[in-house]
Amino acid sequence: MAGVSGNGQVELASIFQGLASPSSGEFKLLGESLIKYDPCYLTESGVARIPEDRSKEGVIGEMELWENFLGEELRSKAKSGFIIDKNKAVRSAEKLIKEYDIRCEGPFASTRLLSGGNIQKLILARSLSNNPRFIIANKPARGLDEGAISFVQQQIVNAKTKGAGVLLISEDLDEIFELSDRIAVIFNGRLQGPFDTSTLNINQVGLMMSGEMKEDSLHEA
Repeated sequence: MAGVSGNGQVELASIFQGLASPSSGEFKLLGESLIKYDPCYLTESGVARIPEDRSKEGVIGEMELWENFLGEELRSKAKSGFIIDKNKAVRSAEKLIKEYDIRCEGPFASTRLLSGGNIQKLILARSLSNNPRFIIANKPARGLDEGAISFVQQQIVNAKTKGAGVLLISEDLDEIFELSDRIAVIFNGRLQGPFDTSTLNINQVGLMMSGEMKEDSLHEA
């Protein structure tokens, strides 16, 4: 999804993450209507998220790395909430740190000490390690150096190759054309497309991002 910031991307991503409910319409995943707009429910349904603000929305900086890696598979329900198997959680964190090349002092390091690129790798590891069915990637490479950008983009492509659907939200048209099979454009809360990437060029998408209409392709977001 291409678009200039402020045209409805935040609101749409919030719905797909269970942080807001739509006033109308429904969210279908592989033909199945998802009945609740709740983060835990959507995660259990196979939805993963790579949030726009990695430091504020993606991790809790005051926690140690192993705590930020925690997923539903490492928790067991109890009457008072849930129980965490710490040893299992730490072993899982060590495995993901190595697999995703997260530069840190180990699973007990403070998350706030990580660079932006390594925080993004942590989020990717947590989000992608359980083979989600649908991934919301909101500006996943923003503010990263070239090496981190390449790594992040490759992980998204790998997830797509494994069968996950990916909604990439970005203002970077080079990134969108490099990674996407289809492109939709959002302007003033309304969508054009999606179009097959091979049928568009950067100039056309740029014009649609500024509000120019292409054919009869307008939809409410």
